[in-house]
Amino acid sequence: MSDTKATPLTEDQRSEVRLLLQRLSQQSTARAQRRGTTRPLLQKTKKLKREVNPFDAIEQNKHVNGVVLAPDCCVIPFVQRSRIILLPHHLDQISLTREEFITMMRYDCGLDLSESDEGADLYLRFIVEANPPIRYLHLYLERAQGDSTRCVISNWVYGT
Repeated sequence: MSDTKATPLTEDQRSEVRLLLQRLSQQSTARAQRRGTTRPLLQKTKKLKREVNPFDAIEQNKHVNGVVLAPDCCVIPFVQRSRIILLPHHLDQISLTREEFITMMRYDCGLDLSESDEGADLYLRFIVEANPPIRYLHLYLERAQGDSTRCVISNWVYGT
């Protein structure tokens, strides 16, 4: 090997290289057309449909269904945390008592049950503090099959 350093091309040499590459490309295309083969056309890539985040610019007293909320829209930390807790219970139909749901939401999500809704058996409304724009989490339960004391989550809704 020689110890000579590569010197950068001058502007004239660069333009000469460009012309050579252009001629080679034209010759290659001409040969391919004579043979009847051309370069395959590039396939168009599919654009992913981006879900609109319902929490962006949401008005007061509006609700967002937590079960059908797209994963792209889970950018608020409270929504992420509550979804991590609730979604497995909903999808796997894990049954708990009403009190176990209240305890789970208190210790896992930091929510307190609203005092005005303490009497409803299959509906729980939790107060969400310091997580704007969400002010309430509504948890809808239904009786588990074969056990009248246990419930499963049928739906949950984030309220503003």
